[in-house]
Amino acid sequence: MSVNEKIYTLLLLMEFVSISAMFVVAYYILKHWSNKMHGYLFGCSVAIIVNNTGYFYEMIGKTKETALLGTQLSYLGKPFIALLMLLFTADFCKVKIPAMIKKFLYFSAILISFAVMTCNYHNLYYTTVTFTTEGLFPHNVYGHGPLYFAYMGSLVIYQIFAIVIIAIRYKQVRTSKEKNQLIGTALMSLVVMGALGLFFTGLTKGYDATSCAYTICALIFVLFMVRYNVFEDIEIVRDYLVENVEEGIIAMEGDEKEIFFYNGIAAEIFPELEDIHVRKVDDMKINPLTEKKLFVNNKIYESTVKEVAKDVGYERRYVILINDVTESFQQTQSLKNAINQKTEDITRMQDTVIMGLADMVEARDGYTGAHIKNTQYYVKVIVDALVDEGYDDEDFNRSMGKTIVDASPLHDIGKISVPDNILGKPGKLTPDEFETIKKHTIDGANIIDQTLTNVEEEEYLTVAHDIALYHHEKWDGSGYPIGLAEKEIPLSARIMAVADVYDALTSERSYKEAFSFEKAKNILLEGRYKHFDGHLVDIFLERLEEGA
Repeated sequence: MSVNEKIYTLLLLMEFVSISAMFVVAYYILKHWSNKMHGYLFGCSVAIIVNNTGYFYEMIGKTKETALLGTQLSYLGKPFIALLMLLFTADFCKVKIPAMIKKFLYFSAILISFAVMTCNYHNLYYTTVTFTTEGLFPHNVYGHGPLYFAYMGSLVIYQIFAIVIIAIRYKQVRTSKEKNQLIGTALMSLVVMGALGLFFTGLTKGYDATSCAYTICALIFVLFMVRYNVFEDIEIVRDYLVENVEEGIIAMEGDEKEIFFYNGIAAEIFPELEDIHVRKVDDMKINPLTEKKLFVNNKIYESTVKEVAKDVGYERRYVILINDVTESFQQTQSLKNAINQKTEDITRMQDTVIMGLADMVEARDGYTGAHIKNTQYYVKVIVDALVDEGYDDEDFNRSMGKTIVDASPLHDIGKISVPDNILGKPGKLTPDEFETIKKHTIDGANIIDQTLTNVEEEEYLTVAHDIALYHHEKWDGSGYPIGLAEKEIPLSARIMAVADVYDALTSERSYKEAFSFEKAKNILLEGRYKHFDGHLVDIFLERLEEGA
């Protein structure tokens, strides 16, 4: 066996071993797959298997046609190997390649594969194809077109770019482990560049040394991955987070919340973190543990605390995530303001409609709307007195008092169903007519329930219902329509009863003249704890005498 035959046999054996080894590498990477960088390496391994299989077929080809088929098979993987190695290196060195550039590079690789697949129909990649038996083994000799030189140029550029970003990253890292990881990555590019140099100078006598070089690269990386925990080292992961996440991160441990790590974003928000005297979160000017909304440098941040380690035997670990929510907060505030304004507009419209309806009822009753304004004023006098004295019975508060005042104009809304001849009758009513009048309380409550249920809040609806239904009930139980007594009568209705009767006494009616204050006062006093809640009468008259 000649020397060339021995070398040829050795090269065939190397290709076979290389393909077998790459299956092992691909399986190893697939088994440990956990991130995008693993994806690049797995794709690279598959591309190397396809490339080496095609080249193996080319080496054993005995004709131009079979050798060309081997070349075409190899180019289904070859253009992607260097590209995926470059993308891996960029990610590993924390260099972001824009998405548009990535798409262009993938498109270029696909174009090269397609050009070789269709080389029989054009001269873009190969201008000529001849078969020779000279050299280490029989093989095709190709004349090269423009796409071939473009592809070879891209391989050189890829490796130079990879070496440059590795060198830059090497100066930035601090630990020996990280430096060793980068050395392993750089070795891969150097091996490829060496193989390209040997091929271009003709020292390989027609053998494509990159086929073997790519296998060596993959084996180098697996060696360094196992030896230096390329993907499992926590400091590499932490460093990646520091440079890539948009949130501020502050990590703490122990019950004292001592800070042991923070990223650059957090330092920009809280410059005091760089102060060596700031050891705990409590030392910071603004505590993100207690302040969920942080207003810093005209921006608004939101902090979220997560406990990430609480196993027995370990210090508790916490992470504060700080998000810039300025834009969303402003949008939310703007939306709230718009909603509040709309709510106010709707409320004013509702009040106008309600008051208009009440005015219409009062106009039918001949009171020209004065009764509504008067009784609402008197109700407010009583409510203000209750608020001032701190009245806390029956869950009364300032908010409920305002609701009573707002709902008081609806107390006689049920009179809309009373016939005009009864409502405007100047003389005394017959018993039947009085029974008809008494129904206005029930009718009023029904109208409120049916028309305001989906319009007003529950408290307003309840108070308005009670005022309309019960404002003619009496303290001694002799009122209508139910005959409730004492505090069975809702507070709102008891207040309305005092205001309603006082205005009726002091106003002119078709059947009477207006009474003086003294006469009306005496009638109210006579009705204490008979017709009215005596306490409400007392505070009402007291306020009127004070000039309320």
